Amino acid sequence: MRSRSTRYRRRSSRIRWFRRHVRSGTVYLLVSRHNPALFKIGFTERLTKDTRRELERSSGEPQSIVFAISMPWACACEQRLHWYYSHRSGGRARSSDTKWYRLRVWESLPRVRQKMLRIAALTALEAWLKLSWPKGTQIRSFCNRRFFKGGARDTKTVSKF
Repeated sequence: MRSRSTRYRRRSSRIRWFRRHVRSGTVYLLVSRHNPALFKIGFTERLTKDTRRELERSSGEPQSIVFAISMPWACACEQRLHWYYSHRSGGRARSSDTKWYRLRVWESLPRVRQKMLRIAALTALEAWLKLSWPKGTQIRSFCNRRFFKGGARDTKTVSKF
């Protein structure tokens, strides 16, 4: 007997060989405005502002998207980030919810952003080595500078294959 419903399909974090036709997505870092020590890592194929509005409506509290990475194999990147943050000490914010995490005392949002970029680069490297990285695509990052340094929004290309 399956523990999950049949309608729910688990997304795989494995990167398969010779899969160049992969839909791009966005991995985002969302922070609660009431409690800045809580953050959420998520994946979407839609616009991130639509996802943020939907989450605000369901939770009833304001939230901000702090950082986002748009790339092919974004789903695999998100799964690896969840694995990393759920296997550290003091992992999840709530035991029932697997996507919300609590910042540890020595941790900060720039460190989480740096970890996201590192795992995205490793995911891209693995896809490239397995000949699964689509030609001409790149990793794009969006950073809301209000939460880091300065006040402007910043978009840049992280890597290109």
